[in-house]
Amino acid sequence: DEEILGALADQAAVAIARARLYEAAITDGLTGLHVRRFTLHRLRQEVKRAVRYGPGLSVIMGDIDHFKAVNDTWGHPTGDRVLESVAEQLRAALRQDVDIAGRYGGEEFLIVVPQTALEGARDCAERLRLAVEASSVETEGKAPLRVTMSFGVAQLVPGESGKDLIARADAALYR
Repeated sequence: DEEILGALADQAAVAIARARLYEAAITDGLTGLHVRRFTLHRLRQEVKRAVRYGPGLSVIMGDIDHFKAVNDTWGHPTGDRVLESVAEQLRAALRQDVDIAGRYGGEEFLIVVPQTALEGARDCAERLRLAVEASSVETEGKAPLRVTMSFGVAQLVPGESGKDLIARADAALYR
């Protein structure tokens, strides 16, 4: 019995270690959001799902406004706190276990919003914008820092790839 229990315990330990490694591989260490590669993988899955079952897939690209100035003025530790705060606001404002939020670049974020048409995605982006704007980040010995974000939104159209969808949302972000 001890041998069997020992073998089962070993298998359980391996399974737990694999789960932890997987979670670490798909999670950005600073923000706790998904890494870019995983977010793009999930977007490809959602594109397939939308093609098969019907319309309603949108993406939101978000960018922290003037982030370089934050790092240059306040330093990188404050910049990191800004990224953590933004990620926290995104998580709180999105649908848990439905929407997929990932860090796309340095201060850029990609949010995949399944089963959501353009108008709903616009509403979501506005909710995110307001949440970030209302928050603040503590600075060392100075007034709390407030940041803003800009967002671009696009809805999947027939025949479009996830890459094309992101490009349209990115173009909307810069408009």
